[in-house]
Amino acid sequence: MSEEVLETTYVERAERVILDLLQSSGRRDGNQVTLNQLRKILSLSNRILNRLEASHPEAQAPLNEDQLAQLYALQVQIIYQSARMASVRTFQERSGILAELKKVRSYGEFVAWHRYLEALNAYQKYYASY
Repeated sequence: MSEEVLETTYVERAERVILDLLQSSGRRDGNQVTLNQLRKILSLSNRILNRLEASHPEAQAPLNEDQLAQLYALQVQIIYQSARMASVRTFQERSGILAELKKVRSYGEFVAWHRYLEALNAYQKYYASY
């Protein structure tokens, strides 16, 4: 998905993903990805974003090798969390966070991906509190 498409649809897409996950597995049956599990991924993503922002990049600036290495580490963390818990695997597959992260090659694309992740986290918190 392009940065432009993700940028304009990420909020609606995040809400749809969370609602679909809640409906398919039940709201409180233990099969939902927890906020703590999401926060682990979001925390690492925040650290990467902060490092990227410190270099004041242009939106279309390609990421250098060190920055891409940080994204690869984030991919590994998502894969690891997915292997540990079926709920995380279901979440990452339905949300597409891993597939989308693998496409990121510029600062702007990472910012768009990160906003999507934040929206997923927000909707999970919002709907899980019912």
